[in-house]
Amino acid sequence: MEAWRAVGSWLADVFLWLRGFPVRRTASFLMSSQWWEPEELKRYQDELLRRLIRHAYDNVPYYREVMQQRKLTPADFNGVEDLVKLPVLSKDEVRKNYHRLEARDCRGERFIRTTGGTTGEPLRVVTDKHTGVWSAAAFRRGYSWAGYRPGSGLAKLTGGSLGPGKETWRQRLRSWLTGEIFLPAFELSRENVKLYVEKIKNRRVRFLRGYTSTVYQLATLIREAGLRLTLEAVFTTAETIHPFQRQTIIETFGCPVFDGYGCGEINSVAFECEEHRGLHISQENVVVECLRGGERVKAGEMGKVTLTDLRNYAMPIIRYQNDDLASFATEPCSCGRGLPLLEKIHGRSNDFLVAADGRLVSGSFIPHLFRHTCGIRQVQVEQAEDRTLTIRMVKGPAWSLEEEKMVVQLLQKYLGGLEMHLEYVPEILPTPSGKLKFVISRAAEQIF
Repeated sequence: MEAWRAVGSWLADVFLWLRGFPVRRTASFLMSSQWWEPEELKRYQDELLRRLIRHAYDNVPYYREVMQQRKLTPADFNGVEDLVKLPVLSKDEVRKNYHRLEARDCRGERFIRTTGGTTGEPLRVVTDKHTGVWSAAAFRRGYSWAGYRPGSGLAKLTGGSLGPGKETWRQRLRSWLTGEIFLPAFELSRENVKLYVEKIKNRRVRFLRGYTSTVYQLATLIREAGLRLTLEAVFTTAETIHPFQRQTIIETFGCPVFDGYGCGEINSVAFECEEHRGLHISQENVVVECLRGGERVKAGEMGKVTLTDLRNYAMPIIRYQNDDLASFATEPCSCGRGLPLLEKIHGRSNDFLVAADGRLVSGSFIPHLFRHTCGIRQVQVEQAEDRTLTIRMVKGPAWSLEEEKMVVQLLQKYLGGLEMHLEYVPEILPTPSGKLKFVISRAAEQIF
């Protein structure tokens, strides 16, 4: 089976190459460059940045205007350190300057990445074949650190409205060639979890990838149903993975978890290796900065993720800030790769709550707190700009007034004497992008 899938994956790569997507060759380069010394990777990245800046200055009206206003030319940019000369690019700026960010000299096939984010307000980014090839190659390298090879069999538990087994003909062809299957995240439930497990087993899939909360939901439903499913590795993405989620996934599937980081606008930013000490940045594709108050933070300190896509010439995205928070590792990874390391993705600025005394408190304590309360099935905490809390809860079969009191007491212990309002709801709905949010904080957004 796997030998045939390897042949099928090779054929799929040939088709991609014929269409102008040399993913296999590019992935081979990245498999080699990951072992370069950090200084060599830095020189390579600086050269890519200089080319991108020259291209943006010559062909992108938005950047031409920004640089002229600041009396800058491409000669003022020697490397990543000089990026601070340019302003941060926000989502609103991308929306407002969409056409002015498009390169005038971009020829050939273009693609639109549309991301709704947690608000559901769409953001579109134009890319080209070059962008797609390097992004796909980085994914392939990142997955290889878990032992995945094309043809190994991969179940993708992601957004979609298709029922299990109801794939399009394109998905069926790709599945037949590569061993990849698609499982819709939005339809997973107690009633059909057995269908998901059977499909994975019947197709002899060894790896699983999906939104963190959805993979955790699958693991929880499998345990509740008394089912068994053993895999070689699980890839989580799109959301911060909390320790209790990682542990549940490991115990359910009997395999390690490999986290990945990216966003809809810039894919395949960083991946977790076999040492599980953080996420290695795809330095050949992207520049990552962590900023607080507009300044770069030191290693170990938390800052807003700011990204520069070195491979998108159709619509250069330089110093793009997406509200995620991360910190760089203070020590290199023991795996020996030269790629820089993110110690942790802390979530978004609106994943943090502001206590009564002004402290920032990570919202990760919320699910950990409530998993020990038998009477509450789901919870979501929302904090307004004035720090008022609204706690939405879904009652479980063992709910009691005593548990309600305990919840309020625990929240007051962590957050102080903030005003709190309790709401009982039938269910906690996911965001338009399919993510389940434990915390929504508008108070913390003002700090970062």
